[in-house]
Amino acid sequence: MSPVHPDLQAAFAALTRANVRWCLLRGRDALSAPEGDVDLVVHPEDRRAARSALESAGFVMLRSWAGGSQNFYLQYARGSDSWIYLHVVTMLDFGPFHSLRLRPGVAGLLRRTVDDAGVPVPAPDDRFWVTLLHALLDKGRVATKHQGVLQELEPSATPDGELARALDELGLPHGSAATLRSAVRSRDWGSLNECARDLQAAWRKNDRASRRRERSHRASLTLTKLREIVTRRGVAAALLAPDGAGKSTVIASLRDSLFFTVRTYYLGLEGGAFAGQGRSRIPGLGMARRLGHAWRTWLRSRIDLSRRRWVLFDRYPYEALLPTDPPLRTLSRWRRALLAHALPAPDLVVVLDAPGAILHGRKQEHSVERLERDRAGYRSLADARRHWVLVDASNPIDDVRRDVTEAMWQRYRARFVKD
Repeated sequence: MSPVHPDLQAAFAALTRANVRWCLLRGRDALSAPEGDVDLVVHPEDRRAARSALESAGFVMLRSWAGGSQNFYLQYARGSDSWIYLHVVTMLDFGPFHSLRLRPGVAGLLRRTVDDAGVPVPAPDDRFWVTLLHALLDKGRVATKHQGVLQELEPSATPDGELARALDELGLPHGSAATLRSAVRSRDWGSLNECARDLQAAWRKNDRASRRRERSHRASLTLTKLREIVTRRGVAAALLAPDGAGKSTVIASLRDSLFFTVRTYYLGLEGGAFAGQGRSRIPGLGMARRLGHAWRTWLRSRIDLSRRRWVLFDRYPYEALLPTDPPLRTLSRWRRALLAHALPAPDLVVVLDAPGAILHGRKQEHSVERLERDRAGYRSLADARRHWVLVDASNPIDDVRRDVTEAMWQRYRARFVKD
């Protein structure tokens, strides 16, 4: 029996301490390094207790866009640098929009057994029928990964179990429990795949409430999407750093590793849209262009945030507050102060911090003295503001990326979970 990932182990322990009646639906062998979602079933009366327990273990509940009794929970595991995604249901629903419902066992919970690691799993008989119905009704075919599991469990499947009896009571043509089990025993996967659509259609016909559930799930899906434009926006983080801190490399790696879709925008005072531009001949025109560009960029980022994307700002107008050598004149200071406070604050500002000597060794564009001055300026800004974090950029780039990811995740989690 493979070990269980430490963060999953903590989640399972939290559920057990809260007296939640639950079990793992499938995928026991993948719990040591989970990829994709981890499927759990929870007693419908324990749904709220399960949410509280999982949030205490570091997870955040994400709204479901798929209908049915589903909910999804997410956590970033800093130690293994992985995203753990829990798919939690309180009813065994199958088919489009999970409208085909089956209530197994007493009070809606599968018969369970506990493995050597203490993980509650379905009894072999129930696991066989749940896996088979999941393949036929949800996926439309018995995939190769399900075939081996079904063959292993088939000897334990019985025609008088709760799930088999519920299936027979529907009176499905060519889909009785005995017929389906026989096809698995003979490895007649082609016959099973051919009956998948007929099985779904016959179930709809016999379960009149399925169409009502499908309409309800479609409507709730639309309302959830509209509501989440306001309630479930993504996280906007600005990354600031002196030259040589590896900011561009970190941003590129974050785009590949974050769970959510990422959009990046450049909001530096120089370069980007203003690369190569000299001073404007018309007083104030250059300032107006910069303000216009900053606000257009910020508004575009808000659209991404409303679609649950995460936004990374490569630099931010706050850098206008950094000290200069020689000091600026009064009018120039006013202009830079205006630029610095032109935009609303992002959710998080990350400063990549490292000694000037290390930065100079990576990129010899500026002197050590200049880099130390910039470093001190960034640290001073971070000390005076909320939701600014310093990340040690002298560490290997992979560790820096993990630290930034953890900071963004905790900022996102704090929006929905109160510890």
